[in-house]
Amino acid sequence: MYAITSVSWVKRGVAKSRSMKAELSEVELKKLLHGDRDEDVDDDDDDDDSDEEEAANKMSALSYYASNADDPYLSKNEVDSDEENETEIKDDDNVIAVTRVRDEHYGLEAWVYNEREKYIYCHHDYILSSCPIASELVGFGLDGSLSENFIAVGSVDPGIELWNLDVMNNIEPHSVLAGNKRKKVKKLEEKKKKKRKSEPNGHTDAVLDLSWNKLLPHILASASADSCVGIWDLDRSSCVLVNSLYSDKVNAVQWHPFESQMLLSGSLDHHVKLIDCRSPNGCQKSWKLSGEVEKVQWNAHNAYNFFASTDNGHVYCYDIRADKPQFKLKAHRSAVTALTLSPAIDGCLITSSEDQSVKVWDIRTNEPQLVEQKKCKLGAIFCTDACPESRLLLCVGGEREFHIVDMKNSEKVIAGFGSEGVPETTKSEAAENVTIDVNKKKKKKAVKQKIS
Repeated sequence: MYAITSVSWVKRGVAKSRSMKAELSEVELKKLLHGDRDEDVDDDDDDDDSDEEEAANKMSALSYYASNADDPYLSKNEVDSDEENETEIKDDDNVIAVTRVRDEHYGLEAWVYNEREKYIYCHHDYILSSCPIASELVGFGLDGSLSENFIAVGSVDPGIELWNLDVMNNIEPHSVLAGNKRKKVKKLEEKKKKKRKSEPNGHTDAVLDLSWNKLLPHILASASADSCVGIWDLDRSSCVLVNSLYSDKVNAVQWHPFESQMLLSGSLDHHVKLIDCRSPNGCQKSWKLSGEVEKVQWNAHNAYNFFASTDNGHVYCYDIRADKPQFKLKAHRSAVTALTLSPAIDGCLITSSEDQSVKVWDIRTNEPQLVEQKKCKLGAIFCTDACPESRLLLCVGGEREFHIVDMKNSEKVIAGFGSEGVPETTKSEAAENVTIDVNKKKKKKAVKQKIS
């Protein structure tokens, strides 16, 4: 399996210009190389332990130095200025966080993209322990600061990993919001009869979606394959609420942009539910759709409206005060896997699908009009995100790779939404969609190599 499972744009100026580098102490390095482990080990893990010991013995034969300055085989000269420039993130650079699956190798990558100069390169990356499914930027440090550059990663495991994108060379996450793995029991029928525990202990299955509450920065929501929605307190790194309102996997979740207590979620049981987290009962309202819910998206330009997409290619627009949809749109032939709103164009909705296409819609009326579409050579598309500083600059991830798709200068987009925010040099020229393939586009001198 090869796939890009999530992409997220980081606003310009959020990432530090020079990332810090994680360094191991001499004790930590010895422990890593010699494979020191806890003495208390279950008998069932004997086979795995022997494999680990064999690998540790092979590594222990290597020479190592706590500092590069002590290694006689390394040059003692200072780092070349060109190298420093390559790791510097400029004020007009965007960072794009990408989660990647390559067979049994899983990674989180931080790419740098410059819209003006059109260069892109992988700045640094991290090895993940399990297959990533979703990610969410979190601008809240675990020390209470609001200027941090963290990203939460949900995977096939019930825990949620928090990584600091400003620290390079990390071999483990900054922290983990721990879930509970399912335990094997002899009598499954008795377990089904038991009621769920009242204490929130986290999820018991894969985390399928995440949403950070920008109005209450210490709060994170999660959707899980255990049919539950979880609410996490980042201050305490603990789960404070678990709502089991669905009969099937919860596929999508998103906080309201203006009401901190309102949470929207969607499930494979065809339902979208609005949760008021102040209410003990949780669910305030529910809507049934024609298919399994893939994504939900609040309309940032209208506090009462939201969008929901399904696995049969439909997109719905609802007013939370009404039971029937304002419109139902057959947007794609296959599942609509991503819903994105342009941050600068009112009434501009972007949909992406497993049919390999990205479409731009004018939704300013209850009769949506197709403005532009693009067929991406990525296989099925799994994720799309819009650059927060641009009219219509997208990062699209699919089965093979991710592309940067610039549609803001398209003649059809300008004709449909006007030319506000488009540079004068572009208005006088016939502009086509621009797609940047990360496999072909290189920075001026060198591109950082990816670790898989």
